[in-house]
Amino acid sequence: DVLVIRAAFLVVVMGVVAVVAGACGSSDGGEQPASSTTAFKSINCDGTVAVMLPYGRFGATDSVQMNWARVSLDKFNQDHNTLFTFEPSNVDFDPEAGVSEAKRIVTNPNVIGVVGPKTSVVTKAVGPIFDAAGLVYVSPSATNATLTDGKLKGFYRVVASDALQGPRIAQFIEEELKP
Repeated sequence: DVLVIRAAFLVVVMGVVAVVAGACGSSDGGEQPASSTTAFKSINCDGTVAVMLPYGRFGATDSVQMNWARVSLDKFNQDHNTLFTFEPSNVDFDPEAGVSEAKRIVTNPNVIGVVGPKTSVVTKAVGPIFDAAGLVYVSPSATNATLTDGKLKGFYRVVASDALQGPRIAQFIEEELKP
């Protein structure tokens, strides 16, 4: 459903901003200590969130989806006295394109976090680049179970892994649909 996809995208975008904004607790915008388990960048209360999704109907440059994300971000900025912005990045299923974009993204000192990538294969390819740069990256749809095995330090997801989804779907089919 298009509305569910758009709602999930907004949740991910605002989740990245909220996580990053949580690190800017001081009133002077000064640096905060990094977590003991991560090496994420110290953050001021502004910056750019890269949106690593494909251009097109449901991608990062979809005008309706990005406009709602911008409305949400503008409201967040107003409510929290922050100055976050977006930077769309055109990546779909191609790991090589993902690596190229990840390398470009990490050279921008204003980027404080990443929404995406959308696929597990691209996430595996770009993860080491984002981890080395200390960026948080949150996928709205990457489901491979190994993505959260501890190797990717800055990766988060908002959907269950394949290891959780598969058994639940099978259980639903068996118990509710009774094929």
